[in-house]
Amino acid sequence: MRSKYYKFPLEVGELFKPSISKPKLYTTLLQSLHQNLKLILTTSYGEFRYDHFFGTMVSEFDFTNEEQSGLFERSITESFYNAIAKWEPRLSKVNVSVRFDRRGELLNVEGNRTYRMYIIAKVEGLIHSLNEKYKHELKIFFSPLSE
Repeated sequence: MRSKYYKFPLEVGELFKPSISKPKLYTTLLQSLHQNLKLILTTSYGEFRYDHFFGTMVSEFDFTNEEQSGLFERSITESFYNAIAKWEPRLSKVNVSVRFDRRGELLNVEGNRTYRMYIIAKVEGLIHSLNEKYKHELKIFFSPLSE
């Protein structure tokens, strides 16, 4: 029997509908991996009330006033790698690379202009159950430097 993977965000109302097949609740393995990685990598330590060690240290670098150096990227990469190794058991042979995108984007939000910078995280690995390669790139909003 195939495993079922729930979509994020979970539509709780769908749980109580009297249907045998609940397609709005489920997603594919690949989409489930994408969603779980995004959840893991964008959650800060201490943010998840049931396990304060779930997540990464990315928010510790928020609004930093030091130059973004190789140390920044190595620290984030190590944190991402450790979190994925611990919290995503469906992947093995994980490789993570992180790049800080200084170019960012200038956005108009409700008439206000805002500048957003990003961390680009590339995650590669092997999906255990399928013995297939996995590759995904996430663009994670990161605060601008305090310069």
